[in-house]
Amino acid sequence: MKKKKTELQILQDDLNTMNDQGILKNPSESLLQSLDERIKNTLRRVYNTLTNKNSLLLTKRLKSAYNRHFNDLVSTHKGLKQYTLETLNPKLLDIYKNRVNSNLLIIKSQNEENMTKLQHKFLGWINLQSTGGSKETLKQATKLIPNKRLKFLIKDQSNKLTSAMDETIADYYGWIALQWKTRNDNRVVGKPGGLYPKANKKSETHGDHWSRKDKFYYKADLKEDIKKKLNLSKFAGDTNFSDGMPGKPIGCRCYAVFYYEIEDLPKELVK
Repeated sequence: MKKKKTELQILQDDLNTMNDQGILKNPSESLLQSLDERIKNTLRRVYNTLTNKNSLLLTKRLKSAYNRHFNDLVSTHKGLKQYTLETLNPKLLDIYKNRVNSNLLIIKSQNEENMTKLQHKFLGWINLQSTGGSKETLKQATKLIPNKRLKFLIKDQSNKLTSAMDETIADYYGWIALQWKTRNDNRVVGKPGGLYPKANKKSETHGDHWSRKDKFYYKADLKEDIKKKLNLSKFAGDTNFSDGMPGKPIGCRCYAVFYYEIEDLPKELVK
């Protein structure tokens, strides 16, 4: 069965036919306006469909990340019980909804930008044909511009969603320290022999996270009465990270295990 042509392919075929018939040589102003309007409307429908598809994918992935992390919260919050965490359901759900809505706007904006670029490519090709210019085929000149940032955006925002959930819980219940956790693979920035072995430890965007792997850090604004009970020299430092908490830096896949009670910390960290 012959595959049905897309609206974009039909537009390309019609423009190619007009060019072969010489219609695009010295086109009238009214013809150019008509073609411009048709290109705009066609691309608008094509990109509206694409935006809806991208939006569904984003929502699905973030919902999956939310559900998966919600089920694992006990493992990243030492000393807290599942029934305790459930009291924060409304807040965590709001974080998820806000994250989805803000990223839907990003996707829409990116697709609008790509649509405008593609529209200019169509009009550029028509203008070149009218002056006997480039012999580049219309199909080559007007390939659908992929949203290359979408895949990264979804992964990055999934991590930022879970990071925001963790921080909300940690702040609500009064955490005192955290252990920095990485995905322990070759993508961790700073890992010798990995994909990104060099990292600026003082970077404000993404520091050396391999060097923080499994280390303990006490809360930067920890109360003095709790500090006195801790062996601070055994910690890697406080949580004033130059590039932000785990999961916050661009592309960061790290996460934190939060501690709330002194007795739950390793013995060497306690006086």
